[in-house]
Amino acid sequence: MRPAADWLYQLLPIVLRERDPDNGYPLRALLRIIADQAAQLEGDMWQLYDDHFIETCQPWVIPYLGDLVGNELIWDSLRAPAAETAGQLFPDLAGSPTLQPPVAARSRADVANTLRYRRRKGTSSVLEALARDVTGWFVRAVESRLLLARTEHLAHPLGSGGWVDLHAPDLAEVLESPFDAVAHSASISAMPELPRFGPRCMDIYVWRLQSYPVTNVPARAAGTHWRHTFSPLRSRAPLFRTAHPGAADTGPVEELDAPGPIRPTELARHLPDLYGTSLSVVVDGSQVPAEDVEVATLEPWPDQRPESRRIGVDPRAGRLVIGEGFGSITTVDVSCHTGFSGDLGGGPYGRQHWLIASSVRRFNVRAGSNTPDAFPDVIQALAAWSAAGRPDAIIAILDSRTYNLPERLRLRHSGVLAIEAADGQRPLLLTARNGYEIDADAGRQGDETQATLTLSGVAVEGHLVVAGALRRLRLLHCTLVPGRRLSADGELLGEGPSLVVRGGETGPARNRRLRVEVAFSITGSLRLPEDAEGLWLLDSIVDGLGGPALAGLDRGDRDAAPAWIERSTILGASYAKEMNASEVIFTQPVFVDRTQQGCLRYCHVPSGSRTPRRFSCQPDLAIQSAVDEAVPTLPPARRGRLTALAAEAVTPRFTSVQYGDPAYCQLALDGPCEISTGAEDGSEMGAFSFLKQPQRESNLKLRLSEYLPIGFDSAVIHVT
Repeated sequence: MRPAADWLYQLLPIVLRERDPDNGYPLRALLRIIADQAAQLEGDMWQLYDDHFIETCQPWVIPYLGDLVGNELIWDSLRAPAAETAGQLFPDLAGSPTLQPPVAARSRADVANTLRYRRRKGTSSVLEALARDVTGWFVRAVESRLLLARTEHLAHPLGSGGWVDLHAPDLAEVLESPFDAVAHSASISAMPELPRFGPRCMDIYVWRLQSYPVTNVPARAAGTHWRHTFSPLRSRAPLFRTAHPGAADTGPVEELDAPGPIRPTELARHLPDLYGTSLSVVVDGSQVPAEDVEVATLEPWPDQRPESRRIGVDPRAGRLVIGEGFGSITTVDVSCHTGFSGDLGGGPYGRQHWLIASSVRRFNVRAGSNTPDAFPDVIQALAAWSAAGRPDAIIAILDSRTYNLPERLRLRHSGVLAIEAADGQRPLLLTARNGYEIDADAGRQGDETQATLTLSGVAVEGHLVVAGALRRLRLLHCTLVPGRRLSADGELLGEGPSLVVRGGETGPARNRRLRVEVAFSITGSLRLPEDAEGLWLLDSIVDGLGGPALAGLDRGDRDAAPAWIERSTILGASYAKEMNASEVIFTQPVFVDRTQQGCLRYCHVPSGSRTPRRFSCQPDLAIQSAVDEAVPTLPPARRGRLTALAAEAVTPRFTSVQYGDPAYCQLALDGPCEISTGAEDGSEMGAFSFLKQPQRESNLKLRLSEYLPIGFDSAVIHVT
């Protein structure tokens, strides 16, 4: 604790202190300066003491302590470059200017556990715990020699081997998975992403997808009152298990510990273990007991309601049906776990650094609340805000329920309003069919608008329409559902844009000073007029659903606003007046009007694009490399074919581009390494660059080379 400023002054004799006021306290001022320097010196001395311990040392000391125990330093997110753009755009956030998303890989924990892990070196359990610490992924290590088909010795029976029991459905579902229990013949050649069975093979299975808990959300009715989806958005997505990352420290990792999709057979067999922890159902305020739940196949939806008093759950589709025994149903609430690649688009994860740090008035919202400090829905909270004179305020939503938005919102000419979800929550906001219209009061002649609206941590089903003059529209950790809405079968109902900004139609241009700032969000197509100030897009996904992703409005797609884009994935064609982009995946051509301004760095820009100058972009590098290696006398036709093949070889491939899938916009494992390691720092291009997955995998391979049993080979296999 830092001592009081006058602690040194208080040590003087009282006779000197009594005479000091007569001269304006010069002695006290001098001793305050000395005391401040003494306190700093004392703090430095205590810090030098703390630097002797890995738990309390400064980051720069970690490599030196690691060197003392022979630890080869791994990649650490603390050495990653700071996200300067986010700090500059959002100075009012709690974590600003340090808004870098956390990555689980930490060299401090690796150095701290070095000696502990070396005592168990070569065992499967230490490989699992070590891999978890250096990557942040859930890991299972499998000695494939234990699954080899062999003749057992009578003196040492292992109980494995033999023919496969075709009557056991579990065995077939987990075949060649981390939990395979079937005997295999020895592998002759190694195949990527497949287990290798041999006497000296160690397979390291990693789960890249994370399991996110969704607690007490309303299930969405699908056509009738007895058919529901676990997802409030009606997305057809599998249910995930609760992850137990500490399982590697207490024993062998089992399937129930892993953050993967729940198999139907697994749910039927382990219902008491999974129900209540990984999923639960509440009907009309009463939780349904596990004995009233059964596994069902609900693709397609059944036409007839089950007659029994039971609830059928399809974990693969994330659906449930309620039997006639429950009678008339008023409310159905669910808790479950969903899978996704990272903390993007809003959800039940920590966003404390992205909350607005402001002392403005707050209007709290909690569903069903009757207390004076909270409103039961967003519409009433906005009505109270309007009745109070529309002050600068935050509409704080404290749960993950579903709320309707009013048809329109009108801000003061210089007003600031935020609709913000509490940390760890993601409420769903429903707009009217014609969208949520945002407007602002007109100011005095020549007065520029300063009206600002922020949406933070929410999902929006529908679309936003900026009708009047606005200064800033910010979307932070939000989802504007691509296609606006999903049907009862989980299919997209349309292809309309998620955001429409109206420009000047007659008279002076509207929204010519509008800044749209999007960070860590998922949206559909964004349409801004060319007279807007610009679009800032950070670590986000924009899904054009086959049409333009970034486009104009008033005079066709090509008349679009300027764009500044970093670490994002753009599914669809992109139009802009001018553009600066870094580490962006464009899946369709990019058309920029002012090619003499701006620059694209470390991006994938499809052939046929018209852009400013490009630096270290694909497929430019691949084409140049192929041309340089070709015979100089290659005919033009062959050279054109070579160019096309080189461009095709580095085209990004995704596990899924269907919104709602857990692996949405995740780079495919068989994709080109030029994309998966093509960012400036060696991470992947696109929206999930912040996960630093190539660096995490390099950490894993570095430690495996040190901790594997002597003579063993390893293979890293991605489960998700």
